[in-house]
Amino acid sequence: MDLSQLETFLAVAEERSFSRAAVRLHRTQPAISQVIRKLEASLGETLFDRAARDGSLTAAGELLRDYAQRLLALRREANSALDELKSLERGRLQLAANEYTCMYLLPAIDEFRRQFPEIGISVHRMLASRIAEELSSLSASEQPPPSSVASTASCSNPYLFRMSAASSPSPKPTRR
Repeated sequence: MDLSQLETFLAVAEERSFSRAAVRLHRTQPAISQVIRKLEASLGETLFDRAARDGSLTAAGELLRDYAQRLLALRREANSALDELKSLERGRLQLAANEYTCMYLLPAIDEFRRQFPEIGISVHRMLASRIAEELSSLSASEQPPPSSVASTASCSNPYLFRMSAASSPSPKPTRR
């Protein structure tokens, strides 16, 4: 069972007709019937009462409809969250700088926070000579996997940021 089959199933259930669902989904009626047959075969259940001719659902169809609606809503929610991440409406900005530089970053951080209020900001204060070493010594569990969602952005005011927003946990700040 996949989400496209569930979308087709819901269209037939809502339209109460294979033909009207086909029009709605811009597909042919035989293609819709085939998707439903495959879905029923994979579940081992009949989903529509074909004898009724009004597109009514069987008990299994009623049960699946509720789950299908939730799954498709969850997919929309996941897509929305990913869009927010890509458009910098969500994520985390981590900065590493020495104490002197941190003082100069405060106005830029304040401006960034105003422009992107949903982005969490962490400042890691450490010796400048240790920043590269600290970043390269992060354990594999602290680094985002290559397949994680990432987004980069730059603010081109007098300050320049490179921001990475990743869906995996970020390293904990260290004090030296």
